[in-house]
Amino acid sequence: MEVFWEQGYAATSIGDLTRATGLSRSSLYQAFDSKRNLFGRVLERYLDDLGAMLAPLEDGEPGLDGITGFFNNWEQRLTHPDVDGTLGCLIVNTTTELAGRDGDLSSVATAYRERLLDGFRAALQRAQDRAEITPGRVEVRARMLVAGVMGVFVASRGNNNEDISQWIGAVRSQANSWRR
Repeated sequence: MEVFWEQGYAATSIGDLTRATGLSRSSLYQAFDSKRNLFGRVLERYLDDLGAMLAPLEDGEPGLDGITGFFNNWEQRLTHPDVDGTLGCLIVNTTTELAGRDGDLSSVATAYRERLLDGFRAALQRAQDRAEITPGRVEVRARMLVAGVMGVFVASRGNNNEDISQWIGAVRSQANSWRR
């Protein structure tokens, strides 16, 4: 995962993968059939790992507090000393690298964006139901939050933790400004 994440799909060679996994070339092909299949499995694993990050949105926490929790968790995760937040998001990186060239990978990216959109939409709907925000803007706000998340991931590539933290804080602040 780390090799694909750091280098991108196209720049990652089978030699890079054999060094990273410790498997021989033939073992790698025997286990995964192709670099493409291995990458598909990596993306599946990555999506599974995102569950903790999306939990504040999906688990029914109170409206805007769930959104704030999402951004707090995200900031802690990306700026943790053991995490290289400057790599961005593997799914977003893959989308920008391979957009329109691989239908299966495009569907993974779409599923990720939809899951994120659904989470924000649900949290905002809960906020609206609790009269935490003014009614009638759930959809546009949910889409703005997804765009903000995607933008931060793209902008974080190659930048420093302080900048990443400030960008996340700006999107979180915008969401909190909707509070009545």
